[in-house]
Parts: sequence; C-alpha cells; structure tokens
Amino acid sequence: MSLTAKGEWEASAEYAELKAQDSEAVRESNLIHGDTDFFAIYQLKDGDELRYHRFASMNQLESDNLTVDRANYNLVYAAPLLPTDTPEEIYRQFNLAHPHDYTGRSVSVSDVIVIQQDGDLTSHYVDNTGFAELPAFLGNEKQAEVAAPEQENPMAEPVVQTKLSEMLGLNLEDGKAPPDADLPAASTPVYRESIPYAREHGELDQYRDDVKLNTECRDAIHDAINESRYDSNFYKMKDAAKQVLDTYGAERVELILAKVVQGADWDGRYSRQNKEWAKGFEIPQSMKDIYSNTHPCLLDGFLDKVREKPSVLETLKANAEKSRSQSEPKQDNKKSKEMEM
Repeated sequence: MSLTAKGEWEASAEYAELKAQDSEAVRESNLIHGDTDFFAIYQLKDGDELRYHRFASMNQLESDNLTVDRANYNLVYAAPLLPTDTPEEIYRQFNLAHPHDYTGRSVSVSDVIVIQQDGDLTSHYVDNTGFAELPAFLGNEKQAEVAAPEQENPMAEPVVQTKLSEMLGLNLEDGKAPPDADLPAASTPVYRESIPYAREHGELDQYRDDVKLNTECRDAIHDAINESRYDSNFYKMKDAAKQVLDTYGAERVELILAKVVQGADWDGRYSRQNKEWAKGFEIPQSMKDIYSNTHPCLLDGFLDKVREKPSVLETLKANAEKSRSQSEPKQDNKKSKEMEM
C-alpha cells in the first residue's frame, strides 16, 4: 500500500469505525451491556496527581477524604468470565500467572475488578485485606437490598446454639433470643439464612450486621497474625488464634477460615488436612464475599492452631461431664453416712 493510499484509508469512515470499536469506551459498554459474562481490571492512571490514591487502602482513602473515581482509572484488561472466576481467583491469576495478552502491572491494592455476571454488575476495590465492594464505580452496579420496614422479629438461632442453650439450661422461647439482646461478638451466632429469607422475615438488618461482623473477623485474623510476628519468619500463632477466638467465637472464625480454604483448593500452600477439614462446612450466604489477602502459608499455620482448640460444644460437654463426675462421689458419701447412722 502506497503512502497516499495508506493516508486515504486512515482518513476513511470505515477505518475510524474499526478504530473506535477497540476504544476503552466501547469495551466498557460491552462489559456493562453485553450478553456474555465478563470481568475487567481497572488500574490508576499515571501521574503525580494520583500519588495519594496509588496503593492506598480503603481506610487510608477515607482518612484522607479521597474517593475511588472511575475518571482516575484506565481499563487495562477485559475477558470472558469463567465459572471459577471470583475476585480472589482473578487477583491470584493476575499476580502469579499473567495471560500472554495482559500488559498491565500485577493486580494490587487500589486496583478495581469489575464483574458482569448473569446481568448483574459488581465492582470490587482491591484492599489491603480482601475486597471492598464499590456501589457506583461505573454507575450500573447491582444495588444493595432495600431494608424492609422495621418490625419486631426474633433472632433465628442456629441448631448448635439451640443445643448449647439446652445444655446451659436456658429457657429461650422457641429457641430464639430477644431481638434487642446486646451480645458480644464471641456470643453472637452466625446468621445462616439467605437474603430472601431475611427479607421475608424482616431480618435484613441482622443479615447486614452479620456481614459486617464477618468482615471485621476476617480483618482481625489478618491483624492478629501480623501482630504476633516476633522475628523475621516467626509468629506466635497460638496467641494469635486465641485472641481472635476469644473475640469472635469459634463458630465464626472456623466458618471464615473454611470459606477461604474452600476457595483455594488449588493452592498447595494449604495442607491436605486443612483442605479436608474445610470441606465439612456449609458456608452461609452472609460469607459469600469473604476473601483474604493474608499469605496462605501464614493462614494455614493460623488454622492449625484454631483446630487445636476444642469447639464450644465440646468444651461445654467436657465441663458438664466433669461436674457430674465431681458430684457423684459426694452423693455416695452422703448415702454412706446415712447408712452408718
């Protein structure tokens, strides 16, 4: 093609249309409105004006009165969404095994992962521990469920908690606690019902409180592990596990760890024993978005210590058995004295 012909081609409407089809705006429109499930990775634009946004956690942004603004980002990659693709899996892949056509940097804190699945769009800010969901990064995100009018509804109590109540001699009407009970985190049972159930029974606030508590517990695990470090590669995992278990209770901690390990069955840094242990848990819907950025080797060691601690139910059974064994000799002694008299 001659230079004249090349210039004419580049000036043509056909060339302009083809060039526009590969623009960021077109790719983003296809992501939002397309019929195919997709995911996209957004990274902050270059420039000194965004230096305080770059690699900043959500808490840091909030403390600096900064926001996550689409205008500050470039769409660096988009691809069809596989059934196994979650924010955590996408984060892992674009850190450890970049696709050959990926030209961005490794996904890190301050990046945004957008997922379009089954017509629903969600945006996830890569935080220093897990992901923070963005309600309006592109403006088309699926909105949170609207809370039903407040009404007096008892708090559903799971089977384990009901059994504990029976063992402790608690007389909770219909196996439920009063809705205004101010329970510490360690004594607050995990909410195991789905969003539709919570909406139907006026328990959306309880569901949302549970989601918040799960996130706090996940972050507490990460912080406790880091704070237990006393040398370059040495951690007091037993102390870290005790701290989190005492604060949030064994039920919640174990479920969160099981959720993380279930989603990383491919990862050889988790032991086979811990993977088999995790498979035994049915994860409630309130934990579906729980992910962890804690190093798998550290989390695996933390889980080992959590599993060493007897469950709450086992502890109560042991205490009850101990009480019975201690009381029986006293009863026998009393009978002996009566017979002597």
